[in-house]
Formats: sequence, structure tokens, C-alpha cells
Amino acid sequence: MQIEKIVLHNLLHDEVYCRQVLPFLKLDYFESENKLLYQGILDFITKYNRIPSVSSLEIDIPNLSDDESQVTRCLSLLKKFEEKPEVDYQWILDKTEKWCKDRSVYLAIMESINI
Repeated sequence: MQIEKIVLHNLLHDEVYCRQVLPFLKLDYFESENKLLYQGILDFITKYNRIPSVSSLEIDIPNLSDDESQVTRCLSLLKKFEEKPEVDYQWILDKTEKWCKDRSVYLAIMESINI
């Protein structure tokens, strides 16, 4: 499982982790169905100030995109996230921080290339 998926999985199951890393995550850091899932999680947390359940995301996510194949992939991914992950807390924090930094640098380089 790549780091994006581990981050998303932990956002859904670990409130302490979620509150700690959410201010540092950006939608642009995610790709494809991961981006759609992150948008659903972020929208729910912004509105209700708590972590969404998998079933609430299953209802909300189809309304976030017109791309049916992306929605289908996202819902399939979400099904894999129903169980709480067993990940060392400090390890996932370290990996998330490194991933955020790497994605930020990558996106900045890509933007400068486009300019």
C-alpha cells in the first residue's frame, strides 16, 4: 500500500492522527481516486468536525465527481479501508511529514516547468 493510501486509511480511523496532520495536507498532494477520497474526508470533517464513517463517504463521494470510473475506483478503495489499520503512530507521522514535503517540492518543480 503506497503512502497516500496509508495516510487516507489513518485519516479515517485515527482521530489524533487526523487532527495532527490534516492542517498540513493539501488536495493537490493526492492523485486520482485518492484525491476524490481525500476531498470527501475533508468536506465531512469541515462540516461536522469529526471523522466520517465509511458508509457516509459511500453516499457522499458519488456527488463529488462526474467521472463514474473514478468514483467506482474510489468506492472500491474505500471498501478496503473498513478495518482499522495497525501502523506505528510515530512511523506514520514521520512518513506523512516526509511525503507532504516531497509532494510539495515535486508540485513546485512541475509548476515552475509549466511556467
